[in-house]
Amino acid sequence: MRLTKQSVTLLYLSSCTIFANLLFLYGFFSFGYNDSRTSMPNDIPSTIRPNQNDSEPWRFDTRRLYHKSVNKVVLMVIDGIRYDFFTESEYNVNMPFTTDLIKQNRSCLFRTRVNAPTVTMPRIKALTTGTVPNFIDLVLNLDSSAVQQDSIIYQARAANKQVIFYGDETWLKLFPNSFVRHDGTTSFYISDYTEVDNNVTRHLENELKPTADWDIMILHYLGLDHIGHTGGPRSKLMPNKLSEMDNIIRRIVNYMDSEKSELPSVLIVCGDHGMRDNGGHGGSSTGEVVVPLFVYFKNKKCGGYIKEEIMQTDFVPSISVIMGLPIPSSSTGKLINKILQNLNINEILFAYHYNSQQMYTNYISKKGLLNKAFMKDYDNAILYYYDWLKRETISINQAHSVISLYESALSGMSNYIIGSIAKFDVFLIIVSIVLSIQVWLLLVDFDAVNIQFIKVSRLVYLMLIRWAVCVWLQCDSVLCEFTATFNLLASVIITMFIINLGSFGWPISSLIRLEISDFNNNNLFYVLPGSFIHVLSLFSSSYIEEEHQLLYHLWAGFSALQVYKTFILHSYTTTAKWILSMILHRICKNLNTIGNQSSGVYSLGDWFRESQNQIYLTILMVVGLKLKKLLYHMDIIYFIKQTNRNNNKFNSAVCSIIILLILRLSLLLRPHNILVPAVLVYTCKLLQFKIWNTLTTTTLHYWLSLMFFFYQGNSNSVGTLDIVPGYIGQTSYNPVVAGIHIFTHTYGLPILVYLFLVLDQKFSGLQTLCMLNVTQSCVYNLVILLFRNHLFIWSVFSPKLLYIVMFTSTTYVFSALIIILLTLCGTSTKKELEI
Repeated sequence: MRLTKQSVTLLYLSSCTIFANLLFLYGFFSFGYNDSRTSMPNDIPSTIRPNQNDSEPWRFDTRRLYHKSVNKVVLMVIDGIRYDFFTESEYNVNMPFTTDLIKQNRSCLFRTRVNAPTVTMPRIKALTTGTVPNFIDLVLNLDSSAVQQDSIIYQARAANKQVIFYGDETWLKLFPNSFVRHDGTTSFYISDYTEVDNNVTRHLENELKPTADWDIMILHYLGLDHIGHTGGPRSKLMPNKLSEMDNIIRRIVNYMDSEKSELPSVLIVCGDHGMRDNGGHGGSSTGEVVVPLFVYFKNKKCGGYIKEEIMQTDFVPSISVIMGLPIPSSSTGKLINKILQNLNINEILFAYHYNSQQMYTNYISKKGLLNKAFMKDYDNAILYYYDWLKRETISINQAHSVISLYESALSGMSNYIIGSIAKFDVFLIIVSIVLSIQVWLLLVDFDAVNIQFIKVSRLVYLMLIRWAVCVWLQCDSVLCEFTATFNLLASVIITMFIINLGSFGWPISSLIRLEISDFNNNNLFYVLPGSFIHVLSLFSSSYIEEEHQLLYHLWAGFSALQVYKTFILHSYTTTAKWILSMILHRICKNLNTIGNQSSGVYSLGDWFRESQNQIYLTILMVVGLKLKKLLYHMDIIYFIKQTNRNNNKFNSAVCSIIILLILRLSLLLRPHNILVPAVLVYTCKLLQFKIWNTLTTTTLHYWLSLMFFFYQGNSNSVGTLDIVPGYIGQTSYNPVVAGIHIFTHTYGLPILVYLFLVLDQKFSGLQTLCMLNVTQSCVYNLVILLFRNHLFIWSVFSPKLLYIVMFTSTTYVFSALIIILLTLCGTSTKKELEI
């Protein structure tokens, strides 16, 4: 069958939309910010002078002031461990040995804050380089490549330290050829929470011997995180896992206490990230971003529970100092005073001076201003430190005052550097937004679109204009890099611009064509303002976090309107159906709690998951499966019989896809969510054969697609992305199969809604769906551009951006498949059901 003009046009516009989204992502996320500098031993300061005109600088005895102060370092990373696992009796009762060490002040426990995204790979980077990784590392987490920045691993190897590693193989990908002995374990096979840790612990017998030759041992345990993914922090498997970690800590501490070296060894236990109250991670809830940092020195008092909060990046300069290693060049961390307890006051002051000098270099390279208050503290710290050095009598109080000034300066410079890491290609972002707006205008007046060929002369003229603008503005955008690759990119963009500009009709005409009869049933009067409010809510970070609440209220209001209308028309059967729909949607809403306002709230799903309620969960699953089977016979087959016989081929194909997708979702969904697809089918049935125009019907299906995305426990936070379905039925880790499973689980319900839409509205519904989707995408891209310096740009706005891009891409790939199916089935792209 031959593709029609309308089909080709929609495919072209779909390609433009996906292309524009990719341009936006490339412009928004800075891909190449890595610092290639590497610290050297001669970067450790050898002199200090209060100002450049001072002719008598103080010269440091660097070897005496900066040297190794510990024997061995054990870094034990417990993936996914939360701070409250060490502090709350609900959890730390399972870690008696560790808890006693803290209570007896034989160790320190720091409350540590990590940056989003809270996934393993960027957090390992933060722990080793002291930098804040780019948010796009969230996506790159699945394919870790070698770290190009300076790190404590590199510095340790450069100083001929023996570094060994056992645990998450992500370390081996990030730091290849860096460990003298190692054994990696697969991090993504989350069904394994036993062997994955036993493969780490089994090496301790050989490594915890008096003859051990290592200087740094890194252990990365994954089992606790895997339990969190499958059952959350209150899983019945968690107590045994915490007890297992406690016994490992006991074993390492006993080894250190038995050492006979002059210098003490140190054990550092930390989490790379935390865990949501409902399990999983990736977002910015308190459970995900607040992790413990436990420190134990042999035969040293430390301070127990430390009230002050530190940053995860602060680990890097602190461990560098006690190991006598150069601080990694791009580190944004500041010293943790308690970890320096083995040093004397002279050594501590020198360490702070060195850390400040290293941070000052980064601050100046980022064009930081010198007239800031914290920079005055930096100047005063140097001045007072110089005076302190020249005095014959040591004043401890003055030393502490100097340290306070250095800490103030370090905090200010660190905050500025972290805030300046992101680099936005504003020119490319604006170009992508304009391209998206062009697509939106063409979709609004789709019937008037007339794609035409372009003239080469116009392309040449615009390429010359691009060159002139780049030279005039001295823009550093990739579009102003005149290499073969970016010239080709500019040519593609300009070609799309010319085609789109030459294809415009008059967009308002499609709105004028809405007849007065379209408003008679009041549904469009409700749907259009509702859509406007939904789009407007994207300008608020709080509304983005609680988007599901707005959609719930919009749908509840629409359902109440239908109850009222059908009741006054004496259509009591339909009234009862809508009331039942409202009840079912209320149940679906309570199955999972999402959003900040509901964080930690006990949900219906939590109740079903409790062991004493397993019988009710079984009943729910049986009811859900039976309902889906019943609805299939009542709705799908009935619908095929009632539609035009010429469309049976297409309808049969779509219905087959619906059945296959429902079967897959029944296997992938969490057991307590098994009722959700049945509610979806029932709701879509209520929307069929109604006297509504295409815009109303499509908008309602669009709302439903988002609502059922939220019903299954997803949200606009990456932390709610459920990766457990990726491993259903797998006995080994297969990333391709896992990816397909996770995608199907996450976007299967929205796709199911789309299938019901095209079953009813055919091509016209598909075109309108694309228009609604690109509307949200265009508006949100503008929001991101305007709010790119917002406080919550990485924790709230960026995750939502990824979800919108994924939704948009899914919609347009779906559109392409439906167009192919319509073509193969010989179905016209004109509207099949004239309502």
